[in-house]
Amino acid sequence: MALSGDLKTFFITTILQLLQNNAKTGVLRVWCSNDKVKIYVHKGAIIYAVKLRHDHRLGQLLKKQGLISDQQLKECLSIGREKKLTLGKVLNNKGYVNSACLKKQIFKQAENAIYEMIFWTDGNFEYKDADIDLNKLIVTKIHIMSVILEASRKIDEMSVFKKQIPEDTIKFRLSEKATGFKDVVLNEEELQILLLIDGQTTVSDIIKDGLYSQYAAYKLLNALLSSGYIEPADKISPVRQAEEALLDTTDIE
Repeated sequence: MALSGDLKTFFITTILQLLQNNAKTGVLRVWCSNDKVKIYVHKGAIIYAVKLRHDHRLGQLLKKQGLISDQQLKECLSIGREKKLTLGKVLNNKGYVNSACLKKQIFKQAENAIYEMIFWTDGNFEYKDADIDLNKLIVTKIHIMSVILEASRKIDEMSVFKKQIPEDTIKFRLSEKATGFKDVVLNEEELQILLLIDGQTTVSDIIKDGLYSQYAAYKLLNALLSSGYIEPADKISPVRQAEEALLDTTDIE
């Protein structure tokens, strides 16, 4: 089976559900502007997904966590290009990373790629039946129906997040509460994104870096903003900006 079209005509969730209902095996490619996601489906379940140019992000994450060295990463990337293997598969074959840890990181990368893609309102897709060599992948099965249900929840939450952060061009800076990181009580993900806040980096910059999906970035920034650890760099909150804009356009007699 071959299927193609644009995202204005078909919802990604509809396409995924079709692939599940027909127990399809093949590759789904979805692209929007300069972004592209490739999804491998086996017997109706997603077994691997990666965003174009973000396969190397797995290596950067593992290196940042001290699980592999820079030399090991370069070696595995070279082998992957030569033998047409994913980075995860090469790392597993070389025994550089614990299999369970590797699968966890790949699963998270796949989820981020899929959920980011679901928020695209413009773009194109193409699906083709294909035999998939499972020996070339680290298989991380993701059930499509669970993806669809989770996507619906995240879409609803995003509408709430965007009330506090209406534009992805907003820049944040650390508040006095977070200065010096004294008495800052955060989980690991919140702390990692807090380290990216410098008064110049926009929400869009954080998302483009590839370490956070659009949903994850908005969720974490909303949590930091609500807890008072960050503030808009211009000192005027997004909500207040919207209120002032409304007042400017309202005639008062």
